Amino acid sequence: MNDVQFAVVGKGLFGSAAARHLATFSESVAVIGPDEPADRRAHDGVYASHYDQGRLTRRADRNRLWSEMTERTFTAMTELEELTDRTIHRPVGSLTVHAAGVIPRHAREWFVDESRAPVDVTHWDADDETWRDRFSIFSFPGGSVAYYEGAPAGVLDPRQLVAANLEAVAGAGGQVVTEIVETIVETPDGVEIRRRDGLSITSDQVLVATGSFTNFFDLLARPVPTSVESETIVLATVPDEIGEQLASAPVVSFMIDDPHIADIYMTPPLVYPDGRWKVKMGANTSVDHFPMSVSDSHRWFREGPESIDEFADVAAAMISAVKSMWRGVEFIEFEFEPCIITMTANDHPIIDRISERTCVAVAGNGSGAKSSVGWGQLGADLLARRAWPDWIDRSVLSAG
Repeated sequence: MNDVQFAVVGKGLFGSAAARHLATFSESVAVIGPDEPADRRAHDGVYASHYDQGRLTRRADRNRLWSEMTERTFTAMTELEELTDRTIHRPVGSLTVHAAGVIPRHAREWFVDESRAPVDVTHWDADDETWRDRFSIFSFPGGSVAYYEGAPAGVLDPRQLVAANLEAVAGAGGQVVTEIVETIVETPDGVEIRRRDGLSITSDQVLVATGSFTNFFDLLARPVPTSVESETIVLATVPDEIGEQLASAPVVSFMIDDPHIADIYMTPPLVYPDGRWKVKMGANTSVDHFPMSVSDSHRWFREGPESIDEFADVAAAMISAVKSMWRGVEFIEFEFEPCIITMTANDHPIIDRISERTCVAVAGNGSGAKSSVGWGQLGADLLARRAWPDWIDRSVLSAG
């Protein structure tokens, strides 16, 4: 007999959500993965991208599937906050700003026809500047188009979301195992999950939810078709009193016109583990690259974006963007942090059965946090051979 009925390898956003869902209908669940390292610069293990305080969340997204998975996540966050007494979600709203004629990535399918939008949004055309009165703390170029989605859109704390999921798993009798998994081997009776510490766990079925490190270990019989891309964020510290005043500002998506950065996303000030209030801003940059191995990923997380020779121009552009978007706000310090995102060719996660006993749920495509509970639940239901909603096109989530 195996140790557990269901095992989830990877206890990040997708994995912890899947484990929590499995634990609602099975008493035999284990979720396995390392904790956040104390110092990324000295870390030689795997690294998850949820080690952060703020992620944008909204229902207006690429299509119905993304929006529905985000809706599931909103519901789960409310339940988890009540269950664990953690603060996970701040429904401050979401503001998208761009030049006329630009189609935001997250609104691709409904942008040209608002009747197809998954939620109600308020829209201002380029010749209507009245939105600036409502969001007077921000400064954007003249002639911009703006969209606003109200609550529950806003910002979520990915650290707290993962912690709450894992707390719920343990509370339901599941096992939370803090260890790196290096190899998964299918046996005639199940799956043997071999850990870095030399021990193993056996299970009837296993879900692999290991993000950017999925193809870097012997976890699957064949690689999944994903690419791994570096991401750079800047944390801009503000005085405590300013942070408290601006904490209810909406999250922002801004399609900037700049040779060094694009597709800005930004949170209002958040309290980080060091106790300081910081605005988080990320963007695609001209020095983004594609780590191809464990050693490449380790180097990126340990050394960070400052290690790239051409980063000075990107850093200057990011700092300039933060300063220019917040009207009259004083910034004390700017810190740059590395992140990694896992991408697919069709801009959807891979949630698929790889073999009789192994499923995979990976690739947030830069937007996975806000819909992570939904994707995790799909992975869990697939693993347990429970039905998905009939309207879901399984082909868009296939590993090929």
